[in-house]
Amino acid sequence: MKIIDMNDKTDDAKPGNPPKLLTLFATPWSESDIQSAMELTQKYIELIGILKILTDKFVKCDDRLDVALQTLVEVKHFIEQDTSVNRYGITEPLGAIAAALRDVKQGIHPKLFEEHTPQNKTKYKDPTATMTVSACAAACMEILMRYKCGLKNSSRFVAVELSKVGITHKHEGGAITADTVRRWRDRMTVKNKTVANALYWELVKILSQALGSDGTLQNAKLLVQSEIQRLATSGTVLRQKKPQDPQ
Repeated sequence: MKIIDMNDKTDDAKPGNPPKLLTLFATPWSESDIQSAMELTQKYIELIGILKILTDKFVKCDDRLDVALQTLVEVKHFIEQDTSVNRYGITEPLGAIAAALRDVKQGIHPKLFEEHTPQNKTKYKDPTATMTVSACAAACMEILMRYKCGLKNSSRFVAVELSKVGITHKHEGGAITADTVRRWRDRMTVKNKTVANALYWELVKILSQALGSDGTLQNAKLLVQSEIQRLATSGTVLRQKKPQDPQ
């Protein structure tokens, strides 16, 4: 295999040293290198088959974020077939993205998405933050509803708790009111393919399990307060201002 030196300005490029990064493509190839290449080719064919299945699932399923995460992980594992990839940490950025997507699935706004701040700020803030807040608020209201708190009281309780910790949003006027929370819950309970919807159902499941069969309305309120406090300290807010009691 002939290695081209891109810095060579002469007409006839000179052979260079075998690349140290990818051991599989080092020259000259031994029988084991050829065998490794054949195995890698077979694994590539298998990868394409897996990606085709995941792509079909991505188009049809509700939890598209989970499928996207699976796809990323499959590609990462394939690249790591070469030992040098792990040695040099080549897939570290892919691992960081995968970890960030897992955080999003858990309702946490990952720090990775906060590291870049555009110089020209737009009117609307990070939609991921709005998504997480709306999913959390709707799930908290749903839990209270299940413990007979009532539509009006449940939405107002959640709105007040959000206000206490200073969580606001800009898309619908700043303050998160009881009406805002009710609208969010209405959107979540309609089957759709949004990430917020997936987060909503996941959080409802987690909160329900935390309360157990012996849970009471008072326990539900305490759990909701704890969840909203966790949300406030996770960095998943559009902006914070002086807490106020929503109208």
